[in-house]
Amino acid sequence: MSLPTPPPPRAKRPFAIVHIQIGEQGKVRFARIKMSCGHPELDLRAVRELMAQTFAVPRVGRKAVAQWHMVRWAVPPESMPLPPA
Repeated sequence: MSLPTPPPPRAKRPFAIVHIQIGEQGKVRFARIKMSCGHPELDLRAVRELMAQTFAVPRVGRKAVAQWHMVRWAVPPESMPLPPA
């Protein structure tokens, strides 16, 4: 007999704001949640997904530099907040 699968976690808001630092090679060096979506599991997923991405190399003139950015991460549709009843 198999156990029922638990429902996906539900967020309180449809997005999370993540503060990231993009390094000289376009890789994310550091990421932290600035505004939570309301569920720690989804916040961790946001950080992991952004850490895996590669961005355009930030430059000042011709020199590659590290830059900080605020990124809005959209919560997946299956974890969106339920509409008010």
